[in-house]
Amino acid sequence: RTWPVAVSFLERPLPRDDRRALVTAVVAGVRAALRDEAEGDVLVFLAGRADINRCAAALGDLTDAAGAAVAVQPLHGSLPADAQDRALRPVAGRRVVLATNLAETSLTIDGVTAIVDSGEAFRPRVDLASGLERVERIPISRASADQRAGRAGRTRPGRCLRLWTASDHQGRPAFDAPEIGRVDLSRLALEVLGWGSDLQRTRWFQAPPARASQAALAALAAVGAVREGRLTPIGRDLLALPLPPRLGRLVVEGAHRGLLRDVARVAALLAERDVFHEPPQTSADSDIGTRLAVIGGDQRRGGGGRVDPRAVAAVRQAAAQIESVARRCLSVAGGSDRTATETEIARALLAAFPERVGVRRAVDGKRYLFADGSGASLSPHSSVHGADLLLAVALRAGPRGLHSEPEIQLACRMQRSWLEVTEAVETRFDSVREAVVQQRLERFGTLVLRELPVGADSDRPAAAKALAQAARGAPWRAFDVGPDALALIARLRFVATYAPAPVCRKVSLDRDGGTPAHALVFLGLIAGEVADRDTAAMIDALAEGRRSFAELRRVDLRRYLHEAISGRDRALLDRLAPEGIVLPGGARAAVVWRPGEVPFVAARIQQLFGLRETPRIANDRVALQVHLLAPNGRPQQVTSDLESFWETTWPQIRKELRGRYPKHAWPEDPFSPAALAAAAPRRRSRR
Repeated sequence: RTWPVAVSFLERPLPRDDRRALVTAVVAGVRAALRDEAEGDVLVFLAGRADINRCAAALGDLTDAAGAAVAVQPLHGSLPADAQDRALRPVAGRRVVLATNLAETSLTIDGVTAIVDSGEAFRPRVDLASGLERVERIPISRASADQRAGRAGRTRPGRCLRLWTASDHQGRPAFDAPEIGRVDLSRLALEVLGWGSDLQRTRWFQAPPARASQAALAALAAVGAVREGRLTPIGRDLLALPLPPRLGRLVVEGAHRGLLRDVARVAALLAERDVFHEPPQTSADSDIGTRLAVIGGDQRRGGGGRVDPRAVAAVRQAAAQIESVARRCLSVAGGSDRTATETEIARALLAAFPERVGVRRAVDGKRYLFADGSGASLSPHSSVHGADLLLAVALRAGPRGLHSEPEIQLACRMQRSWLEVTEAVETRFDSVREAVVQQRLERFGTLVLRELPVGADSDRPAAAKALAQAARGAPWRAFDVGPDALALIARLRFVATYAPAPVCRKVSLDRDGGTPAHALVFLGLIAGEVADRDTAAMIDALAEGRRSFAELRRVDLRRYLHEAISGRDRALLDRLAPEGIVLPGGARAAVVWRPGEVPFVAARIQQLFGLRETPRIANDRVALQVHLLAPNGRPQQVTSDLESFWETTWPQIRKELRGRYPKHAWPEDPFSPAALAAAAPRRRSRR
């Protein structure tokens, strides 16, 4: 049976992230509960150890309404087992228990009649971007709040004070986020693979997020536990060890090297809290070495840091357990261990954290770029100062935010000779220099460890490919498309657009005899729509033997395109989209071709006498635009219907121009013999 619990809320919310305001509210709530309740204990829910310590100090010496002393007892996972037991055992008087989430579901405290709930809890969450687990202080859900309140109604009616407002309560999530959606799944993935299944095929009550599953498999692959979706022998060893995969990989590596005792200590160091209250301010090749010295009892080699005795005891106990389990699971004989050097420890750690090899980004900086492409900053408390190459053994996720970066808590210096380096010639296009750059790169993961120059003739096909790709992405920058090339391109585009389909098929260029490519589709160059495979082929051909946009801009595109067209197709192009037309008087007028514009001819009005209808091209399918020029060479009229111009507009234009230019012929009838004589080309005197 459960008894009713009276729940009350604050009238005003506490200032966000104000720890002092929280402590004040807790003290007031505890004193009110002791005053108003004649008997029973008070259970205070707080997020973590720091809040518990602050509240315990603020409560001081407590008494209840009758003047009897009230004990204040902390309860959190970092306490020794006997201290936790004391908080759970009944006592003669009343008490206040300051507890974390541990008392919400895991433990039962008899005699509680009042709850003071901060409404907060620390929850682990994996940051998938960095692969690091972040412990976040979050508001608890409504279900969690109900669970906490119920602790006051176990033996009699109770009360619960929630240190948030009723409106805030309604805005909280109904339930906590499922753990499968917020924690590291690498151990789970290892277990599932060991069953002969995988994360995708397994039928889940609630399936893990796809991104989290991918991150878990990537972590297993990084430590050599999985290959092609199956467990490797190393993966089988990790499955046998009750450890997170990375710590298991460290232990397996140490066991194979005969260093089990020391790597068990290192694994315990990484699993438990730091053995230093204040790390030593020294310079060393490894943050692990000083801590191993402390675990081994050599305080002098600890470098003068302030040691946490409880943490040392916890690490020693965990190390003994890890070593014992590993000897049993991995069939390692006892007594075969030797003391590991710092180099051997570093190389064992490398097997567990290969993607955390980091290169310093600046000579005088503390920021490092890792082999998986992520980055972090070295903690000022680390002893590994000035290392150009290091291994980040322990990382702490930074605060949430756009520019947040993890911090390297523990590191050890790396040597390049320990890494399995790959070499390859990298070819890339430098957009600043607008040229192809080639270098021989030595890499570890995504890290570039060393760059070496290569000869100008190295991997010419790769250079041409990179140049062509850049040119297809920015053709207007890559090529110097002069007026002549623009005109030819406009003609080709015109034919592809306006000519009948059978004619277009005929214009498709022969590839016989080394014809470079299909010139028609090079039209996309101007519009920046270089997607056609033939256009790409033409740009590929132009890029051969070249390494920069400057070289491409020296190409005579007009000549190149013209030569790309066979003689037969060139004749067809000239017929469908001519470069010029012959006027009645025998003069030749150029057809002006510009991409995106209607083709036109421009001629003096006298040259057009006798031309009754608008000239047409593309087998008479398209009329040219006609620009009729005054004697000063400026357009007097633009038309696509020349016949209508002569009939309606010519009399007015004639009257206007005859007054301005009396020496020129302005016949009333532009088709008379006199007009045709005026249209004939002028013959220059030989004198």
